[in-house]
Amino acid sequence: MPNDRRPGRLFRFPWRSAEHIADEIDTEVGFHLEMREREMLATGMSAAHAHAAARDKFSSPGMA
Repeated sequence: MPNDRRPGRLFRFPWRSAEHIADEIDTEVGFHLEMREREMLATGMSAAHAHAAARDKFSSPGMA
């Protein structure tokens, strides 16, 4: 019998696969990127610049 008593194993949800969780994260990040891009488009920025700026701002560790 394997000894699988690591702390991380105690808090896993067996009904949620890693793939399912990754999909949820991708969906959430995509939503926030789209909202930020729409905000920038509303200021008159071009679609290409708004897309790039949203990705840059969203990924910036110092953003408020």
